[in-house]
Amino acid sequence: MIGSTCIDYTTKPAVFMDGLDSELDLVQGSRVEAEGHMVNGVLVADKVKGRANRVRVSSYASGKTGTASSGSFSLVDGNITVTVNSATEYDNTSFDNIDATATTRLEVRGLRIGADSMLALEIKVEDDNDDKTNEHEVRAEVAVSGADENAETIKVMDITSTTDPSTQLELDDNIPFVGTVSQFLTMIDDNDNPADGPRDIVEVRIDTASGFYAEQIELEEM
Repeated sequence: MIGSTCIDYTTKPAVFMDGLDSELDLVQGSRVEAEGHMVNGVLVADKVKGRANRVRVSSYASGKTGTASSGSFSLVDGNITVTVNSATEYDNTSFDNIDATATTRLEVRGLRIGADSMLALEIKVEDDNDDKTNEHEVRAEVAVSGADENAETIKVMDITSTTDPSTQLELDDNIPFVGTVSQFLTMIDDNDNPADGPRDIVEVRIDTASGFYAEQIELEEM
């Protein structure tokens, strides 16, 4: 059951995706998405996806090794390791071209497979004239206890960024948050207790020109 909706994953049976191999991988409070059709008030699922481990990063690549079927490279100044395999899809680029992306921004979508690592499902070159290699965006579930209202820092994908009063704070749908950084960080659910539900997803725009500074934080799901 997801919320108040009963899910039937055995009739078809459903395909489990995004790091889920079966119903045994589901835990109370985890973020799940089911696709299918309703039959007598029951959702007969075609697909069951895990949502908490989804990651999207906009950054510049470095340190490429291996091949398109088994390789890796780094993003956010070497702080996120991206693994590729034969299932990785490329849009307007290829693994062979990634060495040339030191001045080209990539958008990488995939699954978190470790605190500072992800498996790439899709890689594309962004249509962006911004050549500031010190600017990065990371969208992922906030780290456990990663929203520190006392230190006024935010941690996502094992990257801890500082803030200051000029940090832009937004709620979902680009609604500006009126209040202090501390008040904003207090709102973010970073509790790893399954009974309290999933942690919130945030998108952080990080400036690495001098340390790690959060220029903007958007609380995308509450």
